Amino acid sequence: MPSVSVIIPIFNVGNYIERCLHTLFNQTLQNIEFIFIDDYTLDNSIRILEEILEQYPHRKKQTKIIRHQKNRGVAVARTSGIEAATGEYIIHCDPDDYIEYNMYEKLYKCAKTNNADIITCNHFLNDKPVKYNYYKTPQECLKNLYKKNSHYVHLVTKLIKADLIDKYNISPFQNIDFEEDLNLIIQFFHYAKKIAIVNEPLYHYCLRENSLSTSLFKKFDSVRLKSLEANLSFLRKQGKGEYRKLEDYLIYKIKFSFPEIFNNEKDWFNWHKECHKNILSFDEETFKNRAILWISMKNYNLFNLLKKFIPSLNYVRR
Repeated sequence: MPSVSVIIPIFNVGNYIERCLHTLFNQTLQNIEFIFIDDYTLDNSIRILEEILEQYPHRKKQTKIIRHQKNRGVAVARTSGIEAATGEYIIHCDPDDYIEYNMYEKLYKCAKTNNADIITCNHFLNDKPVKYNYYKTPQECLKNLYKKNSHYVHLVTKLIKADLIDKYNISPFQNIDFEEDLNLIIQFFHYAKKIAIVNEPLYHYCLRENSLSTSLFKKFDSVRLKSLEANLSFLRKQGKGEYRKLEDYLIYKIKFSFPEIFNNEKDWFNWHKECHKNILSFDEETFKNRAILWISMKNYNLFNLLKKFIPSLNYVRR
């Protein structure tokens, strides 16, 4: 059995994949499995993969290439990889990023030393190290997921015990191809018993202006709304209200991220009004901006008056 299975979805990443491949095939961990999902890529990504693989003959038997007959989206690609994985632990890697040569060895050693279900590390963002706060249990991680300094939404820095995935049948929510990281992370941290930390940056996350995630964040996308609603539904089904603060945050994000679906401003104002009282709790904006928003959302007449003087309050644009 491989110690670690690495799942890499591929779709039109020919301009970036070569660097990623070299850092994968040069991993110091030898007992490893690489699972590439060709999600019907339209460029030369797979040809580059095959050419690079020839330079690492000892990795050929450790490499699987699963081919989709049509483009099915990254969530399905990740699911295909999970189903094909035979490793003791599973991790994901995005082919337009790259990793430190000893990343998987360090994570795996930490996993075995601590007998942990989830092992995580820090990352670089465009080659600048990013450090975050940590919490002692997976459930504490989940409860604090909404905080600005929480790192836990990054699936690619999480080594997950395969038994955890099998026991609870964890996979991305169906028909959601954006923010599927968050879908999986929420499930992992809800079900896991123990987390361990490698407190150093090992993953290089490369954010580009023309990337898929960047472009989707800049416009309304029904898939984003569907993803947030699916996460909210999952948390509510767990009962006991232990994730109430995170639920409140998701409602807040749903309300203020998608005003474009409304033509009538008053309809939007009355949508998810339960989140108005929580506006001051979430620190994505400065306290001044949050205070202005909190005051303006006391009632619609006040909101309608204040937005004449404060342009940022014009959420529904005709």
